[in-house]
Amino acid sequence: MTPLSIGLGHILDVVTSVLGEFSSVQATTATVCPTITLLDDDGKPTGQTHQAEFPDHYTIAGILKCGAVVNIFFRVGYAPKPGRRPFLWEIDGDGGTIKLEGNGPMGAAISAYDPEIFLNGEKVEFEDGPSGVLYSVPAAWKAFADGKEGGYATIDDAVKNHKLLAAIERSGESGAVVKF
Repeated sequence: MTPLSIGLGHILDVVTSVLGEFSSVQATTATVCPTITLLDDDGKPTGQTHQAEFPDHYTIAGILKCGAVVNIFFRVGYAPKPGRRPFLWEIDGDGGTIKLEGNGPMGAAISAYDPEIFLNGEKVEFEDGPSGVLYSVPAAWKAFADGKEGGYATIDDAVKNHKLLAAIERSGESGAVVKF
């Protein structure tokens, strides 16, 4: 498991679920932090370090099947600090801009970490409840358990996501554009 397959994989699952599938992708990867410091259960350094085995920074440019252009910057290894927004997603189009921000340790966890949503620069206030953003994962599990169609990812969605991740990995190694 890598930052690509876990953190970025979950984010890409959400992006493609909302905006649609990629028709092409090009990636650049880097290992900015070549040494990893291990932490104990309380988040304190243990004094042990290891060499990084995978890239910790990814830039991804792609075109969706609908023609929209997507740019993603993903990084790991930065401690949370006041004012730092680990998750920022802007969807900008002719009709305006939607911006989502979250303080979670990775963007996939946006719904569990006090999400903020803005529409054309104005914060959108909402009350969460059993069908709201904070309850989306339990609602998806319930829909699946009840045999309902939709509202949750399928095996086909997972296969598409893994093909996208493999294309990003290939492109990161070669620099080439990968088309679907």
